[in-house]
Amino acid sequence: MNSLIYTDLEAKQISAGNTLASTVQQIALSVSVATVSLISGLFLTTEYHPGASVVSALQKTFLLFGIFTMLTAYVYFRLKTGDGENLRKRSKK
Repeated sequence: MNSLIYTDLEAKQISAGNTLASTVQQIALSVSVATVSLISGLFLTTEYHPGASVVSALQKTFLLFGIFTMLTAYVYFRLKTGDGENLRKRSKK
């Protein structure tokens, strides 16, 4: 999937596209860490029991994000047979 972001870019645009892709990945990582922290906090009960409560909250968070990751696979199923053909043509030149 990472290489498909470059398919519609001209050769002179690849550097800028790489910078943008890297920036977007870093932002996505930061947002993910913040979101996981918030959701873990929501799963923690108001009654704090050392150990058991934290483990349970992390298990629920892990399960929730595992399901979310499976749902994002929808993006891959939307790919068409010819997607990325520009990269193949470019490499033959």
